[in-house]
Amino acid sequence: MNIFSKAKKAVTGFFSSKFAKAGAVATTALVAVPAFATGPVAPDLNPVVEMIYSCITVISAIGMAVLSLYATVKVYKWVRGAF
Repeated sequence: MNIFSKAKKAVTGFFSSKFAKAGAVATTALVAVPAFATGPVAPDLNPVVEMIYSCITVISAIGMAVLSLYATVKVYKWVRGAF
């Protein structure tokens, strides 16, 4: 007995009851319905982008202050180590 006849025998044995057939039809219907649905709508990100753009000056000022402090400490240690 080859694999195809074994599969056919298993499928026919499974679908012998009415409940199994009804379950298979219901499952197929539930799987097929989302195929016709419209795609998801992308959320509006404009307020988020505007908030990020409004914070750029503050973030860059803080970053520049931290970078200046880091560079000052490095130069101080470099000069102190030279003498």
